[in-house]
Amino acid sequence: MDALNRVAAAGSVEVFALVRPSSTTMPVPHAGTYFYLDEMGVLKGLPVNKRALQIASTCGLAVESPFLGDIYVGRVRVEPSPMRNVDFTLSELQSGSPFMRSAPSENEQYQLAMAEYDKAAKEKMSEGKDRAGMSGTDQPPPTSPGTWKWAQTPEDLEVTVVLPEGTARRDVVVDVTSRSLRVGLKGGSSPLVDLALFAAVRPDESTWTLAADKATGAQTVQVMVEKAEEQTWNRCEAASSGKMV
Repeated sequence: MDALNRVAAAGSVEVFALVRPSSTTMPVPHAGTYFYLDEMGVLKGLPVNKRALQIASTCGLAVESPFLGDIYVGRVRVEPSPMRNVDFTLSELQSGSPFMRSAPSENEQYQLAMAEYDKAAKEKMSEGKDRAGMSGTDQPPPTSPGTWKWAQTPEDLEVTVVLPEGTARRDVVVDVTSRSLRVGLKGGSSPLVDLALFAAVRPDESTWTLAADKATGAQTVQVMVEKAEEQTWNRCEAASSGKMV
């Protein structure tokens, strides 16, 4: 219990996207607006933040779990380079502000695009071909640890990786560079997934969460990264020696 209390006291920042960057974000184009909150809020017994839930709902977002404790609201502009913080003012929380008026539409468009690309990915992509070149009937079932799938919008990439059952958040290691994405476990001899990405991404704009796959119930980690340039990729990974990897 002492060790648990020490971890809770240190805390960890969780990021929740109110609006993701796009060319039409208001009042600043190509800017994402985010909640930053204490991930250890439940262990610390922090009170429910009703105002944060109201803001998220006004932005058109359905929130499954309550927000706990104090929350910081910040904005990051990804274009033009370099990526940088920009102002988010108190007046933007008013219901009639350009940000609040446009947020529901922005999120609806994002959710529609993610659903479309996720459907396409399920039809065209295997549930996770490993780097050893497994194919056909030799592929593991989609609930096997290390299998993965991906979806995209022109601005974002989402990679979902199946984890061993019972994996704790503290044991997950996610490493994103400008051209690679790795997911592994602490103490593991090799990563579960090691992807050489099709094009550049912005490592500082990456987030990840643990979730259960709705179709299989498998425990997964969902990694979301911002693309360096707005474009639709025709595959998730780069080519190696003239063939897909």
